Formats: sequence, C-alpha cells, structure tokens
Amino acid sequence: MHHTSSFVCCVDASWLDSQSRAGIGWILYNPQGRRVLRGFSSVAPVATALEVEALALKEALFHLRRLNYVDVTFCDDSMLLYRHLEKIKKMPHSVPGCLEIQSYLDDITALSLNYFAFKFICRNDNSAADLLAKSARSQNLPFTISWEY
Repeated sequence: MHHTSSFVCCVDASWLDSQSRAGIGWILYNPQGRRVLRGFSSVAPVATALEVEALALKEALFHLRRLNYVDVTFCDDSMLLYRHLEKIKKMPHSVPGCLEIQSYLDDITALSLNYFAFKFICRNDNSAADLLAKSARSQNLPFTISWEY
C-alpha cells in the first residue's frame, strides 16, 4: 500500500563540534504547503553532526506523534541518515549497522510504526528548518514548539 502523505515535516540540525551546543529545528507543512507548526531547541553537545541530525528527527517524530499527527513525510538533508533509515526499512531485523547512532535509529523506528515516511531532500529545499536549527544553536534557545498562523 503506497499513498501520499498529507503533511510534510522538514527537519534539520546545526553542529559545530563535539564541545559546543548544537541546534535542532523542524517545520510541519499542511497539504497546501502552509506552515502549521514549528519546533526548535539548543541541545547539549554531541559527538558528530550525524548524531544531532538523528536527534532532530527523533524529536520531531516524537512531538508530532504526541500531537496525534499521522501519515507525515519527514524530510532531511542528511544523506547518511537517510541511507541508514532506508537500510532499516529494507531489512528491519538485520544486525545494527551504525553503532554511533543506533539508539536514535531504534527510537525512530519504534516511533514511526509505519505511520511515517522519510525522504532525503537537498540542502536548498531545507533552508527554513536549517535557519531554525542555526538560530537555536547560536542563540542557545530553549525547547519551543509553536503554531504558525
């Protein structure tokens, strides 16, 4: 069964180095392409850019599930993260392939429960989420979810 999602959530992260706080950001769009909701936060330092990308996706997924959204396509510009998610989709019970972010991948898989899809997008198509993540990191912003009007 293949169908088109009604909502799209663009997710991104901002990372400088393993000693500095990172930032995450996501924006939910309705089927007409209008912004519905956004979330962002400065987060504690993590080891790699891939780790904060996985954290950003997990947080967006968690909060949209908590708000009872289903059938959302999550878009991210991290090709490496997308490849790991595709590998899990093709072989769900295989041996872990990325120990660095395996706990995030496990959480993402558990949270998605086939209600959500993941899609790689180019960096240019993810500029709004990128800006949110960079602002959250550089301004050390607290966790925030807000409706867009």
